[in-house]
Amino acid sequence: ACSPTKNHIATCGGDNLIRIWDLDQKILLDTDKPLDNDFRSVDWSSDDSFIVVGDTKGYIYLFDTNLNRLGQPQKSKYIG
Repeated sequence: ACSPTKNHIATCGGDNLIRIWDLDQKILLDTDKPLDNDFRSVDWSSDDSFIVVGDTKGYIYLFDTNLNRLGQPQKSKYIG
C-alpha cells in the first residue's frame, strides 16, 4: 500500500511481518515484531497517520506509522 503523503509503501505477507519502505532512498524504514497470523492486506489511512492490516483469519489490526499496535485486533463481521 502506498502512503498518501510520502513516498513510502507498507508491505505484508506470509512471514507475519509488516514493513515500511522508503522508495526514494530504496531502504527499509521499519519492521514490526512478528505476529501470530498471516497478513494478506494492508492500507494507509487517508491522513497518513495509521496503517490497517488484515489477516487470513479475518482479524483487522491498527498500527501507527511507527508500527506500534493500537488496541486489540478486531474480528471482521464479513468473515464467517
